Amino acid sequence: MNKKQIPITGGFCTRLRSLSAAALGAVAITGASTALADSSLQLQDIQVNAYFSSAYVNDKGTVLYTDGGNAPLYFWTKDYGSTQISSGVCSGSRRGVNNSDQMVAWDSSQGGVALYTRTGSGYNSLYISANYYDAVINNNGVVAATTYDNYYHNYEVVTWSVTGGQQSVGYPSGSPKDWVRAIGINDSGQITGSSSMHNDDTGESFGNTWLYSSANGGSFTIIASGDPVGINSRGQVLIQNWNENRYSAKVWTPDSPNGITGSEQPIDFTGLDYLYLYSISDGGVVVGSGGTNAIYNDVTGELISSETESAVLWTANGGVQKLNDLYASLLMNQGGQGRSSMPDTGFISLDRAYAISPNGDYIVGAGTYWNGWYAIPDVGFVISGLAPQPATLAEPIVIGTSITINAQGASGNYYALYSSDIPSGPDSSWNYVAGTTGQLDQDGAASINFTNAATGPFYRLLTSKTPFDGSNINADAVVSTNTVCVPHSGDSLQLQLVGEGVDPSALNNKGQAIVTRYDSETGHNKVIVWSLGGGQVNLNISGGCWSSKKSINDSGQVFAGGQLLTPSVPNGNVFTTTHNFYNDNYLGYDSLLNNHGQIATVIREYGYDQPITWTQTGGIQRLLSGSNYISVYGINDNGQIVGRNEDQFVLWSATTGSFEYLTSGWGYTTFTGDKADINNKGQIAGTFGFVESTAAVLFENGGVNFIINAMIPHSYSYAVAVNDYGQAVGSTNVDLAGGSTALLPSYVTHAFLYSPATGVQDLNVIFASQLLTPAQQVSGTTGWVSLESAVDINEKGEILGSGQYWNGTETVYAVFALLWTPSENPSVDAATLSEPVVSGSTVTMDVLGTVGNYYALYASQNLLGNAASWSFVSGTAGQIATDGTATVTFTKSAATAEFYRLVTSASALNGTTINADAKYSTNVVGRYDVSVPAKGKAYVANQLVQTTNTVAALFDTLARGSSVAIQNGATGSMTTVTRNPVTGSWGVNGSLAVGVGTAVEVSNFATTPVTLSFSGVVATGNYSSTSIAGILTYTASPFPVSASTEDFGIVRTRSDVVIRLQPDGSALTYTVNPVNGNWGGTGAPVPNIGEGFLFRRAAAAAWSKALTLNTDSIEITW
Repeated sequence: MNKKQIPITGGFCTRLRSLSAAALGAVAITGASTALADSSLQLQDIQVNAYFSSAYVNDKGTVLYTDGGNAPLYFWTKDYGSTQISSGVCSGSRRGVNNSDQMVAWDSSQGGVALYTRTGSGYNSLYISANYYDAVINNNGVVAATTYDNYYHNYEVVTWSVTGGQQSVGYPSGSPKDWVRAIGINDSGQITGSSSMHNDDTGESFGNTWLYSSANGGSFTIIASGDPVGINSRGQVLIQNWNENRYSAKVWTPDSPNGITGSEQPIDFTGLDYLYLYSISDGGVVVGSGGTNAIYNDVTGELISSETESAVLWTANGGVQKLNDLYASLLMNQGGQGRSSMPDTGFISLDRAYAISPNGDYIVGAGTYWNGWYAIPDVGFVISGLAPQPATLAEPIVIGTSITINAQGASGNYYALYSSDIPSGPDSSWNYVAGTTGQLDQDGAASINFTNAATGPFYRLLTSKTPFDGSNINADAVVSTNTVCVPHSGDSLQLQLVGEGVDPSALNNKGQAIVTRYDSETGHNKVIVWSLGGGQVNLNISGGCWSSKKSINDSGQVFAGGQLLTPSVPNGNVFTTTHNFYNDNYLGYDSLLNNHGQIATVIREYGYDQPITWTQTGGIQRLLSGSNYISVYGINDNGQIVGRNEDQFVLWSATTGSFEYLTSGWGYTTFTGDKADINNKGQIAGTFGFVESTAAVLFENGGVNFIINAMIPHSYSYAVAVNDYGQAVGSTNVDLAGGSTALLPSYVTHAFLYSPATGVQDLNVIFASQLLTPAQQVSGTTGWVSLESAVDINEKGEILGSGQYWNGTETVYAVFALLWTPSENPSVDAATLSEPVVSGSTVTMDVLGTVGNYYALYASQNLLGNAASWSFVSGTAGQIATDGTATVTFTKSAATAEFYRLVTSASALNGTTINADAKYSTNVVGRYDVSVPAKGKAYVANQLVQTTNTVAALFDTLARGSSVAIQNGATGSMTTVTRNPVTGSWGVNGSLAVGVGTAVEVSNFATTPVTLSFSGVVATGNYSSTSIAGILTYTASPFPVSASTEDFGIVRTRSDVVIRLQPDGSALTYTVNPVNGNWGGTGAPVPNIGEGFLFRRAAAAAWSKALTLNTDSIEITW
């Protein structure tokens, strides 16, 4: 999914509110039924009398541009118009503007590259260097540039910042005398550029595009031929080539965000004679200009058609489109131009697009402008309002299993709701919630209603300028400003016993906890991972200092006692050591770990405490410190760290490593205690105080707000953890005698929960019903007596802490976990199966379902078989975990085709009998094999839905030299994609898709038969197919069923022809008798599963078939 990771705000998992049906009526679904006009689009001119020749634009709409080639440099904003900042620039050199309105460019008046910072309509200027040729800047204020050494005649790439000065980066592989240019830098510090070798004899230059990544050990990688134009935040690089006497272009996309390996996608500009591209947005949208050349009569020289030029926009899905067509409503009607006392003005055409902002909201370029009297070329324009705006979600309203989430955003934006079991999960962990697409109404509002089944508990809304289909994420999609949380239906927060005689440390969003137990034999604290379903797992490592924090992230990685341990599978119980910080002089202090695998701790260097961060790719990074008494207490996913320097509360910056002191603002400057925390919003929970008293505090955005302390009328209170919803936990002293001082002997310590909605609450009061009274503390009973401290809280509002526990004999110190727990009698819901993954003889598929439901997988070799044909797959029975997921793994049978459906129930399934309350999965998945003879051909059909259905992916088992021919459904022409006999590459056309119900002609180059294996989800609903009049059309059933052509919808007519290929490669032709209208003696053709065929009819034909499944029956019908 193309979603940005953003700070999480608002909303939290609480016990469900009970509302009446009448209350729900006020928030009924009100989505607009028809598309709304996009009123946010605007077209404005920039300095009408200037020659607009190049431009750059940031996410705020600040434009940096030149008036001619070496002409003056200006910036423009909507509020202030144009301001000149330089009398001249170096033509052809790169420039840039970031989101802080910092601009870099060559300034002829200063004789070098300068940094300009906008201040309203003015600016400040800082000279950088005379040796820089190109200079570009990212949002962190880091400048990438190219320098040239006149003595050694060497090129070099460097970076520069206000705080760090110039840093050498180096040059790509090859000679340092090659011409090197730095073209772009993104916020991850990746730099792209070109290196060219010039042939003095021919005048030709041979260019390569390189990528520099500090995360890759600080090395250069040649990623493609050609010259780069720019790089976006995901590491996509736009590249221009000079081929066959004209320019062409492509987009290089990394295999993973900001990776160094990837693939190219050519930009098809059929219908245009030329294409020049200048800029790429974070969403992969490319802008530039394209046109056609003038055409003259070869004999007379007479002009046949004039040259045309238009600003263009390209997307991976939509191809090249002209801005004049896309935004025709913003242009003047050319027929309405003319003289008048109050002449109309405006753009007639948009001729060149020079830049698109990273967020895709602005396009800047040059066009032809009508000033009321005549047309002026090369006038600067800016189109704004192009990007969707992120919406905000309200706190969910829950009635039974029905959930309503109100959304507020930009009018006319389309939306789709996604859910995940953890808020910090990767894009792949977020899944579309069925039935939740729509369009925000004229007020920018929508109410989204759905059933709490296998979704959540975390929800985010995507918004886009175009409708969502529920299957794919639109390229321009943006994520809501917040995430909301709803517990699974029937779940409630229940006290769980983690263990007696252990100490609590940390809790992740999967409900896994880290605790320690003192080992009297070794004198060390042993680290233990605990989960509700998995119990205790002893890691057999020392936890360092007794009071030091140990960490576990949402992937189940553990950092404790100086060792980073990684589970063999996410959240598993088998660990290996990734890094041991004792080799780096680890001191045994706090071990901090965030969800990106970034570590913060303290090591000993040169006799001093040295705070550090560490990542797998970047190694150790040292933080600035001001003393020899340093501790780190909390790290968030943005890399911010909170801790102490001497006795002062400090916050380390994620980007610079420097720190700032945090003060209370009301007399207390001393930081108290050895615990603090920081969430992804930058809120900090901690404690200030003196000997006489302490105060639990919650810092808000760099200031301090004593929300917590003001609500706790006790002398001692400590805040130790805070989640992204501003919920904080800790402990406070409660005076049993009714006084206000904690020095009385009658006080006890109680755990507290603070939330913005309810203020401070005593956990002993909230969960009093789960605590034992003195009368209940008798032999044979067990339970909690009091909850004394809370040390961590996750995004679900689950809490880890300690208290007093009655074990049936005595009251002991123990650790508790307050976890969302399924009810004793959970509802039964149909689960959903993922696309199967087949590796050798092993089949694996993921399950998304209702927490606590039991499941069993059933299989049939006939998709349309009766109930008796479906049998239990041995070893696939289990129970859906607390995160609503399960994984099913089994050995595939010898059958060449098999289909799978999951059965769920409220009680265990034994594989023999299907329980009376059973539900059947919302989908059915399957696999099948197709054989292609040696040196032969076969008509092969894709009859399953896959995430990736390209030629290269589906036919990867074909030998080199083999080919796949795909028919154009409109013209009947064939495109043959051949696997390179030497490299094995499928080439550019390997990315062509083979959709469900598509038949292709496969040629096997090998001297032995080859088996093609297909796996995926069976399509459901109605599918339509067509044939081309009078042409043999490649086609197939969209469903993996062996049935006659008439069974899947083709109603025969006289002279219809069907051709199949037999196993020996010979053709088998079926013809409908032109006289009696019947098939011949062979009867109607019956293609096998996975078999395509050729169909011809004199007239164009269309047919359809629907496949239906019901969650109350295992049988599938069509």
